[in-house]
Amino acid sequence: MLVIAEVRYPGFDAAGVVSGLWTSRAPLILVSIGMTWVVIAGGIDLAVGAVATLSAFVTVWAAQAGVPPALAVACGPLVGLIAGATQGLAVQRLGLPAFIVTLAGMFLARGAALMLSTEPLSLQRGYFGELPGWAWSLGRTESTVTSLCVLGVAGCAIVWDFRGVGGRWVRALGDNPVACSGRVPVARVRVATYVLSGALAGVAGIAALLYVPTASHDQSQGMELDAIASVVIGGTLITGGRGSVLGTLVGVHVVGLALVLPAYEPGLSPGAVQMLVAAVLLAFVVAQTVLRRLAGSTGRGVAPA
Repeated sequence: MLVIAEVRYPGFDAAGVVSGLWTSRAPLILVSIGMTWVVIAGGIDLAVGAVATLSAFVTVWAAQAGVPPALAVACGPLVGLIAGATQGLAVQRLGLPAFIVTLAGMFLARGAALMLSTEPLSLQRGYFGELPGWAWSLGRTESTVTSLCVLGVAGCAIVWDFRGVGGRWVRALGDNPVACSGRVPVARVRVATYVLSGALAGVAGIAALLYVPTASHDQSQGMELDAIASVVIGGTLITGGRGSVLGTLVGVHVVGLALVLPAYEPGLSPGAVQMLVAAVLLAFVVAQTVLRRLAGSTGRGVAPA
């Protein structure tokens, strides 16, 4: 996509667009990383967008109440941790379907944000000091505090995913939870995936405030669907057992690049962009299905993404 865009659009700066995505789409990157582990483990988390919104509202509410910035910022991830742990325990301990639990979590988080304020809440000018404006240029790219922090989170997630025992446990759980029950702490791993997803959604709310210092009810609307699309496009099986954070990051860039195309193609409507993302998503799902059937007919497993 980058090569095609470079050729088709003379003003398209691939390096600048990609580096910009790590700031403007930082919340999506963070929730997609968390969503990856939930999906690989065989679950789903529909509450990440609402939790990110609630995190932003709680942070701004705390800031307006006079809470120091460090403590106010800590409120966001804490909200996510509580939401993720509650959902994970409901799925694991009560045996409830993840779809229903996280759907209820989504409505609860939205309701809680509305109880804090029905109108957008803004941080007072200079609450974070000069931090949001810090940027470093390297060639045609520009790095901000947000993009560097997200890059650090992504790097740690990739290492944990490929090298850590947790990544292997998550894949084993999603591949066959019954067979792995003797060698994998199934309950703890399943709950941990939701805790991590919730915590990263909470951090995503802070990242959104660093980009636009206003918490609004529509800023993260539909983010959970974009995250699922990024995860699937990145090669993670929606049925669980296969996938990677690195693949998800590729998927986020595919979705992000599709969303910036209207700026370079005036005749391309937002509706057409959404249809393009849907077509790419369906193509990847069909490809996964075909590969799984081929692997089944030959007696070999599909290699992890």
